[in-house]
Parts: sequence; structure tokens; C-alpha cells
Amino acid sequence: MSSAGRSLDAIARQLEGQSGDVPTPEAVTPGAVSVKSHITVARGVELVVCPDQAQMRPEQLRKFIRLLSEAFNEATQDDQ
Repeated sequence: MSSAGRSLDAIARQLEGQSGDVPTPEAVTPGAVSVKSHITVARGVELVVCPDQAQMRPEQLRKFIRLLSEAFNEATQDDQ
């Protein structure tokens, strides 16, 4: 499950038989810890991803970042 991109907390909840649903930000209690990835798409452009909430496998995330980077490059190219 870890290699599929699931956090240890999500794995523990699943093994305990709890719902695999991730609490919404409103449901998070003070002191709760969340893990987020900060990914540089281009100079000055950063993507913040919460893997549990995004529910993306690592290969899906890599593809998304590649497509986002390509879109950024296309949008910022000078018209010729």
C-alpha cells in the first residue's frame, strides 16, 4: 500500500477496518499532522499536493506534473 502512495496513517486506518476516507480540512482536529508534497513545476511555480486527499498513485502524480509543466511551457512561450 505504501508503494501505491498511501500514507502510513491511511494504511493504519484501513488495517483497523476504518473508512479509507480522508477527513476534510474542516474535520481535522487541532494538533493533527498532514503530509504535503511541494513540487516545483517551473521557476517560481510550485504545486502543493496532499497525497491522501488527491488519491493519486505516484505514476499518476508524475504524469500530472509532466502535463502541468508542458502546459506552463506552452503558455509562457513567446508567440512567433
